Amino acid sequence: MQRQIYNSLFFGTFYQRPKLLGSFLLRRCSNQGNLTIVAINNGVKQITLNNPKKRNALSSAMLDKLRKDVFDDVQNTNLRCIVLQSNGPVFSSGHDLKELSQSDEKTREDIFRKCSEFMVGLRNVPVPVIGVVNGLAAAAGCQLIASCDITIASTKSQFSTPGASVGLFCSTPGVAVSRNVPLKIASYMLLTGNNLNANDAVMGCLIFKNVMK
Repeated sequence: MQRQIYNSLFFGTFYQRPKLLGSFLLRRCSNQGNLTIVAINNGVKQITLNNPKKRNALSSAMLDKLRKDVFDDVQNTNLRCIVLQSNGPVFSSGHDLKELSQSDEKTREDIFRKCSEFMVGLRNVPVPVIGVVNGLAAAAGCQLIASCDITIASTKSQFSTPGASVGLFCSTPGVAVSRNVPLKIASYMLLTGNNLNANDAVMGCLIFKNVMK
């Protein structure tokens, strides 16, 4: 199936095969206890964020695991693409705010640096990186999908940079979002903290396509 999806995305049959893509979007892994789950089939590496109880937050540990999962063997000539998806109703809520609040300033700076380096590295991966969203992608989670080469989402998905709604500003996520969407939409997201639904995200070029659940 993964090979078919890759071919449909990159060799012109995407628009003729929406059901195939939709079924892939709704696949779920049941492996409990691991921050991520990795499966490789026919050159497609699926990486599933697997910490739904913590809303798949990009904690320091999650970032370390994602960095290993994405960049290990990335020069393997048999690797054709990487798919980032998640378990649970939230793709990723962004940074682990509890972890940040309990950390000293140096540790917080290290976490932010680690996140930024991972996002930059993701954009430089030599194979296509596809984000698959079925739920909320917020703050650094929105930055993550904006850093993918292609992102598809279910129609129920939401996208936000919510810092402004709590008196903060999603400065680093704003860089990735602003690379994808027009200025007016980026300003709306960053200055209001309001969500974009999947239809608006397609219209604003934050994601490529939304599919029915």
